[in-house]
Amino acid sequence: MKGVQLGPVIDAFATDKVLVSGTASTDVTLRGIGFSMPELTRALTGTGHLVVKDGKLDGVNLTQEVLTAFKVVGLSAGDVKATAFSTIEGDVAIQQGVVQLQRFLADSHDFQATAAGTIGFDQSLNVKAMLALSEALSQKVAGASAAGRLMASKGRISVPLTITGTTDAPSYGVDLKAVAGKVGEQLKEKVGEFLKQSPATEKLLEQGGGALKNLFGR
Repeated sequence: MKGVQLGPVIDAFATDKVLVSGTASTDVTLRGIGFSMPELTRALTGTGHLVVKDGKLDGVNLTQEVLTAFKVVGLSAGDVKATAFSTIEGDVAIQQGVVQLQRFLADSHDFQATAAGTIGFDQSLNVKAMLALSEALSQKVAGASAAGRLMASKGRISVPLTITGTTDAPSYGVDLKAVAGKVGEQLKEKVGEFLKQSPATEKLLEQGGGALKNLFGR
């Protein structure tokens, strides 16, 4: 299938809320038996590749989610109820009532993302993504957030994101625990580099620095 408008297709399958819009092309092989949902859940299997161009994730602005997580104020995130993207592309596998998203890539103005997870025939969502913020947005976040400055690597900030709930009521959240862990790692690394710059500290580490190594991690 090529050039399919996702909004009307999703709406035709009786989903109360259209999550994704755009122009889709897909190559899918399906096998199964039955017409009822229980029958299809048990028997339907398949694999395929999906590409969606020039669309939106409706109901959420992922850029705003990131800005809120880093407590950045005063930056405009555009449309507060949608996330525009140029491309979403990846592989899917269907088995036992679950659609597995594999190696999904997304490209937008403010970030590039990789994602993997599942969407159930029961509308359940369990997806994890990593957002690599654009250099421009990374600079803005780093300039307004100490955590952002610590997380920046090669001029860009990567932020973990989880998508849970259901297709009717999805929940998007920046994984703050993972962010805190990453900040802690970066802080230990920077402190270690600072200490090693001092000849006296370097000698201390060589002669009896076991305690310092334990303090800052091996």
